Amino acid sequence: MSQRGRGSCPNCKAQYFNRYKPSKCGMCGYALGGTFEPSTKKVKYSPRAVEISKGIYSVTTSTRDDRCFVTTDGNLWFCSLEECKIARSVQHNSSRLAEFSCRHIDEVKFCDKSPPVAILKPDLDNFVCSETLRNSIQDVLNVAGSMPMASAAVQVSDAMFCAFGPITASNPLGYCHVRKSATELNHFICTGKDCRGFAAKGKQVRTKSMCMHIAILHSCFVTNTLDTTGDTNNNATFEAESSTEPGPTVNSSELTKRLSTLSLAEKVKILPYILPHDLLQSVAKRDACTLLGVGEMWPNSFIPDLENCQLCGSVLGDTCIHPGQSQNNPCYLLTELNPFKQVDIKVKFCSSRACYAMHQASVEKLGLFNISDKVLVSLDILLEFREFFKMEHPIGNVIPHAKLITLTAKCEESLVPSDGEMMYIEDLLYNGFYSFEMITERNLDDVVCGVCGVFPEICLGDGNEKNCCTNRQ
Repeated sequence: MSQRGRGSCPNCKAQYFNRYKPSKCGMCGYALGGTFEPSTKKVKYSPRAVEISKGIYSVTTSTRDDRCFVTTDGNLWFCSLEECKIARSVQHNSSRLAEFSCRHIDEVKFCDKSPPVAILKPDLDNFVCSETLRNSIQDVLNVAGSMPMASAAVQVSDAMFCAFGPITASNPLGYCHVRKSATELNHFICTGKDCRGFAAKGKQVRTKSMCMHIAILHSCFVTNTLDTTGDTNNNATFEAESSTEPGPTVNSSELTKRLSTLSLAEKVKILPYILPHDLLQSVAKRDACTLLGVGEMWPNSFIPDLENCQLCGSVLGDTCIHPGQSQNNPCYLLTELNPFKQVDIKVKFCSSRACYAMHQASVEKLGLFNISDKVLVSLDILLEFREFFKMEHPIGNVIPHAKLITLTAKCEESLVPSDGEMMYIEDLLYNGFYSFEMITERNLDDVVCGVCGVFPEICLGDGNEKNCCTNRQ
């Protein structure tokens, strides 16, 4: 065997790697003069079964601290793991449900159950969020308080938490496992099936939305206090590690901005299904005046004219560009006679820390529709999209292959956006059309789809999702 890269102790001839030369020989203690200090990796605490509430247990499913829920009601047991649910449905169809068992249920039955690492208490008084989110969290806490031995949030291992949330058809327990990120500070990843949505999607980045389980965990780390239970020797390190974690002020403020802005949009962003004739006439008149350069033209800047918040009444801040947009990237006005006219679009934010609602310019009264503070499109163009959609033309074909080509032909060559900007405008118009249809008021007694106006098809399905077919089947 080659001795390259190896050395030996002059005293006892014990070998070592030159790359990891120690300061002393591990066999005889002879001074070797190296600098390598051996270190032991911290063993992560991951108990096999933890009782988080009466009859509800968190059980490990792998060596990577993946976990599932096991519940019991008398002699009946249930495991939330997908493969175990399929096996249980077979037992149920055979009328042998009481005989069902799996290795996770056996962990609860025959192994020692560990107490939680820590029981977390939400602090809504110091948690910075909107009133809507605060009320939603309080409703969840009230439901958790009515359950025996239930807590809103429980730490079950070194990096895994159980958080209580809304009870839904896909999550009748209400609890979800939430993992603490090993790379990002104050970042949690929810494993719930209903908590995988995105707040915003772009070409190169996607912003994941914050679910109720993560919001409850964030509210627990505001005051940095934990009620620890169980053996103090085993949990001492975890108590110190969890109690020093700072509160997530940045994430909370961003969540407050989003929820307050959505609440404001639901309150003020409403359009009638049949637009007034005078409004469409004013759009055509203003468009013609802008083209000829006479009379009342389209403004070059669109700024909110409000001074107070429409949601809480607080004073609005100074005007600024939409968050996430670059100052150098232009905004566009899209009309029939003035396509791709560059304009300036500003927004204002509420000054209240409990609100932070974003206010946009009121362009609907001018006959325009605001899409992400990047494109202002006239309502007559969106009405044209609606009629194409009713005739079963895909909007993804109408926008790039018909409308934008026509508008580009009308525009001066020097004002035509680049190919990259044109693709971005296509995406904005596509999403903006559905946003336009969603805020349009309709008569619900007509029993038609609120977006496309097509009569729905009634389908009957079994209450158990395991006995139903998917769309692919």
